[in-house]
Amino acid sequence: MSESSTAKPFDLKVNIQDLFQLLSQAKQCDVARLKSRVLSLKKNLTKRQPESSIKQEKIFAQIKQAIEKSIHDKQQKLNNLPKINYPDDLPIAQSAERIAKAIKENQVVIIAVKQDQVKQHKFLRYVLS
Repeated sequence: MSESSTAKPFDLKVNIQDLFQLLSQAKQCDVARLKSRVLSLKKNLTKRQPESSIKQEKIFAQIKQAIEKSIHDKQQKLNNLPKINYPDDLPIAQSAERIAKAIKENQVVIIAVKQDQVKQHKFLRYVLS
């Protein structure tokens, strides 16, 4: 008896749903392209012909590998983000938590400071870190 006859049948419909779930973990810049490939595979599944099932399984494996690579790349990038530290004596440091909270809770935040109190580029780097 061959391995393929004893193996569990490959259910593309179920596995395509798994791909859609994995997409949520992929890099944002890859999601549209990969989603398009999954949708194309799903569409072709309805036209399934016996000789094309092996080809569809191969395409499925390629898409899954691409999604997993995107997830891995995203995780690696997140793990390698540098930690930015600024001296506590900067004027902005005293209000950093309050400013960060305001930015998270509001779409628009207006911050007024004295003209030479903080340089704009330092402020932006501080707030975005």
